[in-house]
Amino acid sequence: EKGILEVSHNLSSAELGKIVSKTKGYSGSDMRNFIQEACQGPVRDALSSATEESDVAKLCEQDLRPVVIKDFAMASRAQRATVSREEIERYETYNSKHGTSYLNNGSDQLEDEW
Repeated sequence: EKGILEVSHNLSSAELGKIVSKTKGYSGSDMRNFIQEACQGPVRDALSSATEESDVAKLCEQDLRPVVIKDFAMASRAQRATVSREEIERYETYNSKHGTSYLNNGSDQLEDEW
């Protein structure tokens, strides 16, 4: 949700929820690509409505409509999750055995000792 909040959009809370549920399992990179692809919708519409080549060169951000749910539906055809559930589980298992974690126990004492 953080990435899309940086984009001009007309999405309701329900639509944002739908996007979140439809992208379950997407990596951060997948989401970045997905949002970038969705943002191409307004650009494509602006380019298709340009009547002359000189109109394209003059396009600016204000000429673009906000991103809508249809743009995400179209983007979902181009961007899918690139990490399988099995791979995520493998990393979670590895991390639980060998990874690091932050424990808050005794943090006040640690600051005094450090």
